[in-house]
Amino acid sequence: MNSLPVPPATLRALAALALLLGLACAVVNGWFFALGLDRLEPDATVRAPLLLAGWLMVATEHVAVGLAALLPVAAFAGLRRRLMWLGLALLAFECMSMFAAQRALEHSSVMATSAQTSHAAGLRAAIDSQRATLEQLRSNGARQSESTNGWRQHLGAAALRDSLAGQQRLQALESELATLNSGIRPTLTGVLGESGATALAAARSLLIGVMGLVLMSAAGQLWAAGRTGPTPAEAISQHPGSSPSTPTPQTAERPAKRPGVDQASSQIPPKRPPALRAKARDRPEHETP
Repeated sequence: MNSLPVPPATLRALAALALLLGLACAVVNGWFFALGLDRLEPDATVRAPLLLAGWLMVATEHVAVGLAALLPVAAFAGLRRRLMWLGLALLAFECMSMFAAQRALEHSSVMATSAQTSHAAGLRAAIDSQRATLEQLRSNGARQSESTNGWRQHLGAAALRDSLAGQQRLQALESELATLNSGIRPTLTGVLGESGATALAAARSLLIGVMGLVLMSAAGQLWAAGRTGPTPAEAISQHPGSSPSTPTPQTAERPAKRPGVDQASSQIPPKRPPALRAKARDRPEHETP
């Protein structure tokens, strides 16, 4: 495990990265809010202040959480707590707004797909009816053209001409049907079902909101750490091997040795007690002490 302290410049760079990602989450949040208002509020006069209020709530949430993480804990404990509660309340509101916007967009997509499908079904029925009419005209025209009666031959020729014009109209309807079918796109409700689309919208709203909250909090804490930096005590605790040795009371009170005094004191014979000196005088001279 690396115990080296992170440089303040690195902490500030990480804080800037977290800030950019948090602001991106805020933009996505406000974008969903604007799209939801476009679908749910048809009056432009009412939609403008609601959109401004939505962007104000998004900005307030992220600024409140960032300030709560940036302020010192001891000096601003009460303010930090109030800012966090404000951020959480705005987070809940914005998650609900994003969920409602996504459901409105999905409902619009489902309605558009249903309209296209109904139109395609109507075109298909018209094409089938036109084909049956053309077959009948061709059959009548061919039968009347074989008649010896001039009037019937004239009617048969007119029926064949009508069948040719009807064939052109049929081709136009078939081309329109092909274009309409190519424009039909699948929807989340069609792929995941109603409950699956609802769960996906709720999860996306919650994740986007929590991402912005956490990233702004991380940006504030990293910037505060990069601004202050590690204290000397923290640096010493993180590097126990490089800490200077603290002198003990014994070594601190012990005076420094002087070479001259130590050499002179080594040449002085040790003192003997009086009893030993008396015994040494009473000994004969030929005995060594």
